[in-house]
Amino acid sequence: MAPFDVNWNTVWITGASSGIGLELARQLDGTVAHVAASARSTDKLDLGNLRNVDVLVHVVRAFEEPSVAHPEGSVDAARDIEVMELELTIADLAVVEKRHDRMVSDSKKGNKVDPRELELLGQAQEALAEGKPLRSVFSVEDRDRLKGYALLTAKPMLAVVNVDEAQASDTGLTEKLSLEDWASAPDFRLTYVSARIEAEIAELSPEDARTFREDLGLSEGMVERIVRAAFELLQVITFYTAGDTESRAWLIPRNTKAAKAAGTIHSDMERGFIRAEVVNYDVLVSAGSWNACRDKGSLRLEGKDYPINEADVVYFRFNV
Repeated sequence: MAPFDVNWNTVWITGASSGIGLELARQLDGTVAHVAASARSTDKLDLGNLRNVDVLVHVVRAFEEPSVAHPEGSVDAARDIEVMELELTIADLAVVEKRHDRMVSDSKKGNKVDPRELELLGQAQEALAEGKPLRSVFSVEDRDRLKGYALLTAKPMLAVVNVDEAQASDTGLTEKLSLEDWASAPDFRLTYVSARIEAEIAELSPEDARTFREDLGLSEGMVERIVRAAFELLQVITFYTAGDTESRAWLIPRNTKAAKAAGTIHSDMERGFIRAEVVNYDVLVSAGSWNACRDKGSLRLEGKDYPINEADVVYFRFNV
């Protein structure tokens, strides 16, 4: 069940006139296309834009095609991931060294510096000099403390491995491509797609596409797999609001309380929070309408400390 698919079903059930929830998928799909078309060299990658994102997506070639030459002369997904990580590490090292040297200089001049920040920058410089991405050595708390530097190797990384058609449904690709170390690396995920198959599927009707995927043993499409993996890396979930004029998907950190989730929509809703009316998406689909859920007793009334769950459909009551 893809997050943006859920939203369109909710639109149909509630009769809302519009639905918002596909933009992330469109943006992410565009990002994948941009990265795939980019050269691996950091002087050609747009590092400025990369520093502004929450999760990095690296498209890696793992298919053999004699007519499409590989820059390195051979196809090796594990090597290409390592090279990209090294290039991002070098880019981060330049940022960290510059800031660390400046803080050391300020400290010697008697200027006040944050001792914890200086310590973390020193640790980051040491780790990066050893070729270690910061996501593998720093806690989430320490990475948050250095968030202002937008360090690339501190961001979660999703490697989208582009395989050939024969490998599309192969469940043993991690071992066959020697990617075991990356599969177990902190805040790093692998997902496998066949862009050629997806291009063929894109030309089909939704029904034919679904049948084609089932025949190939694929439960989800490329975008769905990428979005799901990115959500897992970011530790975010989707909840939904549905009214007369609009049905909308909202992204929040996992375990966000109801009042805080309401604030995602508008600060007044958090400030004047009264209660949340909640029903799970699957229950709403089965019942057919919001009123049917209420009649069946499926609609729950929750307070401000209720942790919003994945695929909750929520109506917030508030007063300001």
